[in-house]
Amino acid sequence: MKIVCGDCGGFYVKVKHFFHRYGNDFFHKCGKQNFPSVVRSFFSAMVSKLMGDREELISNCRLSQSILCDCSEIDAELEGLGREIEVVTELSKEAIYENVRVAVSQEEWNERNNSYLERHRKATERIAELEKLKCERQNKSLMLATFIKGIESRPLVLEEFDDKLWAVAVEKAKVMPDGRLVFRF
Repeated sequence: MKIVCGDCGGFYVKVKHFFHRYGNDFFHKCGKQNFPSVVRSFFSAMVSKLMGDREELISNCRLSQSILCDCSEIDAELEGLGREIEVVTELSKEAIYENVRVAVSQEEWNERNNSYLERHRKATERIAELEKLKCERQNKSLMLATFIKGIESRPLVLEEFDDKLWAVAVEKAKVMPDGRLVFRF
């Protein structure tokens, strides 16, 4: 489960204890709160409330997906960096060829070649950063698509707790010291 203690930040764990009275409770090591599994019914009630306007929820999720997961700027920058690497590679080859056939100051040649190598290194590092960012956005897009598909296939009112929806929808539920629940979707 993804239930977090509001006091210490530690995770609750579900314990199937041999004592019957503890069989369905969530426990936490700090001992300040033993949180019964009413989180399931509270989650189901929240989902039913959200599902009351399912079309708007789906529309908002798709809008978020199109904005947060857009990779067009990343792709354009990656394309530019690819061209930069091609140019720098060609300049470096020309410098090597010139150094072989014409007498050139080695200090000047090293300085110029090192600048090409530095440009190549910076472009390569930026490509790695952008590819990581693109992968993260693609993963978010996939998660949102899965969430949308799950919302579309669920009934408007949840009669019972849905483990799959919980796994897709909830990042964590925080149990506050006063007993309130704060969900992060």
